[in-house]
Amino acid sequence: MFVTSVEAAVWNSRHAAEARTEAAGLREAMKTRGTIEQAKGILIALRGISPEAAFAVLAEQSQRENVRVAVLAARVVNSAVSQAVGSH
Repeated sequence: MFVTSVEAAVWNSRHAAEARTEAAGLREAMKTRGTIEQAKGILIALRGISPEAAFAVLAEQSQRENVRVAVLAARVVNSAVSQAVGSH
């Protein structure tokens, strides 16, 4: 009976830790989603490509540079803003 209680406690602890990790990941995704969408929009406008193709461009570049998509997206947005401000 004691072993069953310990097993249940361990199982509950693991699932609680997994849930916390997943929740943290979802919170981070919500923070970065807007920037990724902005970067996709910039690529769509500049290259005349579909939203799916724009995300593929970001994902491929992310893998080549070994950088998270969100970090790359922020660079794209910052670069576009800098160019827009510099052209005025």
